[in-house]
Amino acid sequence: MATNCLAIQAAPTAVIRPPGFEELYNEYSETVYRTARRITGSAADAEDVLQTVFL
Repeated sequence: MATNCLAIQAAPTAVIRPPGFEELYNEYSETVYRTARRITGSAADAEDVLQTVFL
């Protein structure tokens, strides 16, 4: 069990994103969110859709 805890503690906390990801997100996230919000009718669901799209 201690080994598993150490592995989790040693895991890097920074997320490595491919080049251009931030620009892509900045360009399209608002449009994706608005479209998802209009379709789902829910802010929470739209946020879930946005997160799924950019995973």
